[in-house]
Amino acid sequence: FHPGGQLGERLLKPVGDLMVPLGRIQAQPDTASLQETVLSLCENGLGVACFVGSRGELLGIFTDGDLRRRFSGDGGLALTARATDFMNRHPTTISPQALGAEALKLMEEREVPLNVVPVVEEGRLLGVLRLHDILQREKGGHA
Repeated sequence: FHPGGQLGERLLKPVGDLMVPLGRIQAQPDTASLQETVLSLCENGLGVACFVGSRGELLGIFTDGDLRRRFSGDGGLALTARATDFMNRHPTTISPQALGAEALKLMEEREVPLNVVPVVEEGRLLGVLRLHDILQREKGGHA
């Protein structure tokens, strides 16, 4: 946590510089089936599918944790179901201007810590920030 170290440097950067941009997220339309959403989770390797409206507004998210909880529940899931029936319509979000330190606090100081948080400005999805993006030790691009 030394301020001159790589982690200290990342904590002082704006979230917009640390996030995975929208182009790598493969945002889903609100008509996506659960099967399409699961495939997106597997393809992007981010652990989250983000649903956006026609103007790019964030409608909700569906995480790999949501998927595990749904399949381990009583009823299971039909892969033909609409994913938006199961998404979190009110996810915790963060601004691209927030600092990495603020994001780390937001993600870790919860009853259930977050591994990923959507980055939103004026309701529009810009990308996602993973805990890994804040804590990664090596310099360079996203893993």
